[in-house]
Amino acid sequence: MLAQTLAVAAVGLAALSAVANASEEPASEVLPTPDPTDAVGVVEAKAVTGTGPAQGMTTYRLALKLGHDAADIYTIYGDKGRPMSFPPAFQVASPFGVDIGGVNPAFFPMGKGSEFDSWLTVGMTKGEESTALSAIGLDLQAWSTTKGLSTTNGAVFWMQPKEAPSTVDCDGAKGSSKTSCDVVVAQITVPSGKAYEAVVNCQGRTKDFNSTSSDQKLRGGNYESVKIEFNFGSGPSQKKKNCQAPPNPSGGQWSPGVLGSTVYQDGATSALACGVGYTETPPKSEITCSNGRWTDKTQGALAAVCKVPGDGGGGH
Repeated sequence: MLAQTLAVAAVGLAALSAVANASEEPASEVLPTPDPTDAVGVVEAKAVTGTGPAQGMTTYRLALKLGHDAADIYTIYGDKGRPMSFPPAFQVASPFGVDIGGVNPAFFPMGKGSEFDSWLTVGMTKGEESTALSAIGLDLQAWSTTKGLSTTNGAVFWMQPKEAPSTVDCDGAKGSSKTSCDVVVAQITVPSGKAYEAVVNCQGRTKDFNSTSSDQKLRGGNYESVKIEFNFGSGPSQKKKNCQAPPNPSGGQWSPGVLGSTVYQDGATSALACGVGYTETPPKSEITCSNGRWTDKTQGALAAVCKVPGDGGGGH
């Protein structure tokens, strides 16, 4: 969980203390069941076409719309089973480009492509206060036009959660807007004419953070939204298709998929199991979901049957 993630880095010690101050109990023990209505992913409608070094690319802003009982957001993160990921993207070297918090507009006229730099944030977009945000567990230096960014143990977070963006101040106490709007979490510049996907998780405080009710004491005044997807760009979708459950042969069945008994994720495998008194032919048959279609993982698996001993028939 995020609290443990922050604790493992020296730079995270101050952040850990700050997160602890947001609740009387560790966040990992008090967060309620994730509610998808607390934070919804939004791709800003206005996409900017790049010029200069970013020619042929398009810049997108990814943001979170806070709702339900979410009052603010102090971190975006990835953890085990819930990675945070972004596609390969255009980068500008320091000091004209940044990794987090946005680029100061004063650099834009210098012709280095600073306005199109790709970066992560939680609210701030103009580099207003470099010490307000921090990041750990992210290989930001390796993020490039050829390599994406992904983490299962990293985060971008406010050093002081009480200063984080909220429903009434979308870039936080150190930001410059002081207005209500969606909370920006990334700027991404990518080649035009293609489809892209990014995924984040987030945590924040609830509107009843200071409540003394037993429910809020149990929740610790915090919320969590996970696996928030952003789909942006144009062109054929790059997202792989899932598979519907394969038809079971007489006397047997294919093992259930990871999304349930009727849906299998792309790349998932399914093994045939025959009932008592039936023989699997060919033996140990397995099939694989490949972009919406079933393919043989073991030879002849798609035609596998469960036969009654001594019966030359059987099958689907």
